[in-house]
Amino acid sequence: MSGKDPFQILADEITLIRTEIERLQRTSLNKDEARALHKIVTEKADDMLEMGPLVERAVESKLNVFLGMLGNDAVRAAEDAAERAVTHSHGEASKAAETLLEDARRARRIALQQSGGFLGLDGRLRRCMRLSGGSGDHRGARAGGCRGIRIDAKVVLREGGR
Repeated sequence: MSGKDPFQILADEITLIRTEIERLQRTSLNKDEARALHKIVTEKADDMLEMGPLVERAVESKLNVFLGMLGNDAVRAAEDAAERAVTHSHGEASKAAETLLEDARRARRIALQQSGGFLGLDGRLRRCMRLSGGSGDHRGARAGGCRGIRIDAKVVLREGGR
C-alpha cells in the first residue's frame, strides 16, 4: 500500500477539484459579462450584414474597371497585331511586286532576243510602211531600203493600235 491515509487522499482530491473550479471561473463569464459580449457580437454581425452589399458593390465596381482596362488592352493588342500584319503584308506585297517587275523585265528582254529584235525595229518598220503607203505594195518599201522586211499593213495597223 502506498502509505497515504484515506483522509489525505480525500483532501488531495478536493484541492484538485478546487483548482479546476478556479480555472473555470477565470475563463467563464458571469451573466452581465455574457450579456455584454452577446450585445457586441450581435452588433458586429448586424454591421457585417449591412456591409455585405457595400462590399459587393465595391468589388463589382473594381471588377468593371478591371474589365474595362482589360478590354482596352485587348483592343490595343489587336491593333498592334493588325498593324504588324499589315506592315508585314505590305512588305511581302512590295517584294512580290519587285519580283514581278523583274520577271517582266526579264521576259521583255527574252522576247526581244527571241524575236530577233523585231520590237526594236519599230521605227524602221514604220518607215517602210510609209514608203509602201500602207497599201502592202512592197515596191516602194524595197526601194527605200526595207529589203527583207515583209510588210503586211493590216497586221501592223492592228498590232500598232492605229
